[in-house]
Amino acid sequence: MNVSLPKFREEYYVIECRAGGVRALHFAASGNTIRFQKYFPTVPFEDIIPFLHGLNVSKYAKAIFVYDRSLAATFSGSVRFERGDGLTPVSDEDFEKFLTQATNQFFNRFREEAKRLFSTDDVNIVLANNRFLSLRLDGKKVVNPIGLRGKAAELEIEQTFLTRQVLSVLHEAAHGVSSLFHIELAVGCSDLAQNVFPDTKIICAIVGGAHTRMYASGAKQRYFGAVSFPKVQERGAFDWGTDRIYEILGKALSLESVSVYSLLDRYAKGDCSRYFSRFIDALLEPEVLLFAQELSRFNKKDERVVIFSEAPFLRERGSLPGFSYEAPGFDQLLEHLGFVVQAPYGFPYEAFSPAFLAGFVAYLRRTGDNYLYALGKERMGWLTPVNSV
Repeated sequence: MNVSLPKFREEYYVIECRAGGVRALHFAASGNTIRFQKYFPTVPFEDIIPFLHGLNVSKYAKAIFVYDRSLAATFSGSVRFERGDGLTPVSDEDFEKFLTQATNQFFNRFREEAKRLFSTDDVNIVLANNRFLSLRLDGKKVVNPIGLRGKAAELEIEQTFLTRQVLSVLHEAAHGVSSLFHIELAVGCSDLAQNVFPDTKIICAIVGGAHTRMYASGAKQRYFGAVSFPKVQERGAFDWGTDRIYEILGKALSLESVSVYSLLDRYAKGDCSRYFSRFIDALLEPEVLLFAQELSRFNKKDERVVIFSEAPFLRERGSLPGFSYEAPGFDQLLEHLGFVVQAPYGFPYEAFSPAFLAGFVAYLRRTGDNYLYALGKERMGWLTPVNSV
């Protein structure tokens, strides 16, 4: 999976939106370097309008919104079409018809899923973006099939759905920004996992403050009619989060959350003394075993378990009862991506979160200057906001 930073310096704001709050990271990127500028700590979601106004996002900066499943749903999958005559070259009219039909079929299928997830109706569900990610003709990747021969076409599409209320709030607060990018966090984390472990069946455990959500990806594409099942599928959730770890260590050591995170980071990297590591092991063992017990209900034997957590309560690689796991830290993810982060001394630890990196990488992978990207933006423009990308 190739991901490259822009050649020239560009400004970005990654805004993570959860039902419990919203936070943001402002940074600049060019070459292979990301330079952190400012972190905006979490505020309650009901304060999102003054929060977004306070970011002062310039007209030319890129605003990347990353959501948990409570606020948005991103579906990636494929639509296939069998041509009657594979000997006749694909015409402009053939291609135009296929793109329109594929987009409509994908939208109709997953709009119903989004309505079910958010318990709403047609009027209150909104398509925030429509992207074409890849195109295959008789199994071979092509960019523009016009003039080529083939019997079967397969178009990979991605669409993100929000409720009308959420999107209205975002556009009211960010109406002056020229481009808004929307994606669900689970899809961005799956991108990161596939970057570290390509061509692998993966189950991502995304650990939040109070809950952990499980998502499967990397399996062979399966179809239901002309439209495939989503490439990233939610497998379930359970009530366990990193707030429990912070609370236990904070009470035992009389430390605030910043110090607890720093301690956990050293512990996860093996930088603590043997005695102190054993002390932390004993404190965390009951909670880690509970986490493992819950997680093992969702993964299968042939899947690699990849854990994304802001609190590094597990070492980067290890085993728990019933399975082995990977828990790539921020530094490990940067190494695989080939990125370098520069941040002022004492920059808030919350900024070094996989959530911000997942949103940024998702943006880079989907907004390259290519023919399919432009075609995806053109389709169903009447349903998507003009400044969505």
